[in-house]
Amino acid sequence: MKKKLLVVCMAFTMMFSFTACGKQETTETEAATEAGVTVGAEVEQFVNRDLPSISSERDKAVRLYKAYFEKSMDSEQWLSSLENDAITSYDSYLEKLKGFEYTTAEVQNLQSQYLQSAQLQRDAIQDVIDGIKNSDVAYFDSAEEKIQQSEEALSAYKSSLRSVCESNGITINGDIGEATSTDAE
Repeated sequence: MKKKLLVVCMAFTMMFSFTACGKQETTETEAATEAGVTVGAEVEQFVNRDLPSISSERDKAVRLYKAYFEKSMDSEQWLSSLENDAITSYDSYLEKLKGFEYTTAEVQNLQSQYLQSAQLQRDAIQDVIDGIKNSDVAYFDSAEEKIQQSEEALSAYKSSLRSVCESNGITINGDIGEATSTDAE
């Protein structure tokens, strides 16, 4: 009886040791999948829910930025609008964007790329404010450069999003673009 019990104990010990040896390192994605979080679920959360939920703040800032070009507004009115409303809205947008938490490395990377584009847009608005305050065209040149860099970062984000979707069997319906409040409707 003791031999049978010893054999059973050894069998269980060997079974547990083989299980432990199976794969010693797991990636963040594997750990997330094991925890029940999938890349697909997080991509869907980020693109279809999280970004649209905060987009109205970014949209407001962009609208205020474009108002100068679309309406007859003097630079002092524009400065006041940018300082008091646009930057505040954009800062709130960035804080919320930074606050989203994801488990999978793929979606963390997408968030980082999108954040880079958004930060450059915010910095461009700040350059315009500084240009008006200091009557210095160099700030406007810097703002234009940051807008270009933002567009490049957004393009990289879109490319990464397509790649993540393709490698994870996620279907994309429609065009990949920036989430806006109208996208959520």
